Amino acid sequence: MQCKKLFYVSQIIGSLAGWVLEHASVKLLELGPQQPKSKACRRATWEDPERRKARLRLRIVKDDEQKPDSEKSDCVRLVGCVGKFGKMMLEMLPEDLAFTVFVPSEEAFERDLRLSSNESLVGEKMNDDTYAIMSRVLGFSAMPRRLASVNVPIDKELSYDSISGFVLYISKEEDGALTVNRVRSKRVDLRKKGSVVHIMDGVIMDAEFQQSVQPEEQD
Repeated sequence: MQCKKLFYVSQIIGSLAGWVLEHASVKLLELGPQQPKSKACRRATWEDPERRKARLRLRIVKDDEQKPDSEKSDCVRLVGCVGKFGKMMLEMLPEDLAFTVFVPSEEAFERDLRLSSNESLVGEKMNDDTYAIMSRVLGFSAMPRRLASVNVPIDKELSYDSISGFVLYISKEEDGALTVNRVRSKRVDLRKKGSVVHIMDGVIMDAEFQQSVQPEEQD
């Protein structure tokens, strides 16, 4: 089971690494060659490490005070909406990159994947089978760009590749809800640092994976 877990982790890391390298290459081309700083410039920009730490701490406090109430409450609303499985799914992604994640609701995890926190978790952690399932779902449901509902036109369908290469077809209904591969959203535009999280009333997955998680027919 440990090998299976490492296999799915390596798939996600490989997908993310490819996107990061591509993104970094584009940025380097945009910036062009960088000129080295002169000694005088380096002396002028030197700052005592302790003073710099104090200044950064002050900036963090000020930035937090200036955040609107809606942004401060995003974290609280997100934790209340995603449930345990959604939270664990989001924790698989690196926090320093921007993603859009279509997270199944807790009810969708139980209804579509037969996952329940009582049976699929060991304490607060996933067992190996649950981890493998969550890794696959993350590959289908996350894409390496921010996409808020306001950026989706009502009269047009958008398509993007997920981090696993699965194509996501995204549209918006009149009431503002998003539909992704025929799965409708329950909540939209929640935030987790630089990423956008949409809570879905179902699990986004391909036909092969859907078949593998269906209950076996009894004779």
